[in-house]
Amino acid sequence: MNVRLETAIMPAAPDIHTKRSIVAGMLAVWCAGAAWAQAASAVRVALPTLKNVEEVRRLTEQQAQKGYPVHLRAVVTYSDRDDLFVQDETAGIWVNRPRSVTAPAVGDWLDLEGVTAQPDFAPDIMNPHWRRLGQAPLPEPRRPTFDQMASSAADAQWVEVEGTVRSARMEDERLRLSLAVSGGKLLVELVNPASNGGDLVGAAVRIRGVCGTLFNSHNQIIGIVLRL
Repeated sequence: MNVRLETAIMPAAPDIHTKRSIVAGMLAVWCAGAAWAQAASAVRVALPTLKNVEEVRRLTEQQAQKGYPVHLRAVVTYSDRDDLFVQDETAGIWVNRPRSVTAPAVGDWLDLEGVTAQPDFAPDIMNPHWRRLGQAPLPEPRRPTFDQMASSAADAQWVEVEGTVRSARMEDERLRLSLAVSGGKLLVELVNPASNGGDLVGAAVRIRGVCGTLFNSHNQIIGIVLRL
């Protein structure tokens, strides 16, 4: 007679002590994570609210990335589909306006809140929301030298420059002028201009606008632009 024996392997009884250790470890990790989140939240709460643009501009890149809260009042100096600049009594700055939010108009006086960031070479205001208080005059323009503009010291400021128009072209519904000034050349951009600028070539002009800095993907300055 052939007899076939099969041995059933029964599962071992659970190790209660091991399970308790795993649960205790998981609780410890969770508690540590919760404590870290609370500490991080406390740091964010402890950051002081910046009350003017110059305080934002003085931040280092590391500080700006912490997301300091900002609450200030400023006038809009430039506004289009891509860019928004505002300026208070201390300085001007770029505001990262969400595309879904209607742009305010130049001259609008805003009560503006947001947080700091630095996605490129200078601190900006991110996640903005504002309340329109009315209209305000544009600030008295600064008159920086070419070197000051080229160093980005005048970036985002309402300025006045004098020079001679060397060329003019229409591009992307904007008039772009090459302007020769003392010390170098800069680009002037006008949105929805009244003409194609051909009559300006060779003319001596005085222009007021927001000074911007052109830079490459490595945050290296490659030019100056005046927006108006």
